[in-house]
Amino acid sequence: MTTLRHYTTAAGARALVAQTIDGRTALTDVPLGDHGPVYLVEPDIDDASELRAIAAEYAPAANSSAGPPSSSTPRRRPDDRGPDT
Repeated sequence: MTTLRHYTTAAGARALVAQTIDGRTALTDVPLGDHGPVYLVEPDIDDASELRAIAAEYAPAANSSAGPPSSSTPRRRPDDRGPDT
């Protein structure tokens, strides 16, 4: 795992973390501490430039909001059929 950025919201300190598993890189938003939700920001990132661009956009939005941007905009993969389908 690689920490890309730290930021703070009204709820506390958080970090953007990149992790590669089985050749696929995902970006997550995690609390810095023992409590708080973990958000999947992007499930499948193709390369380092895409990763940097997503992190660069996400962190300023997080700093200017009351909480992590992902907490108010859940992401779904195109093949994810939610409970309402």
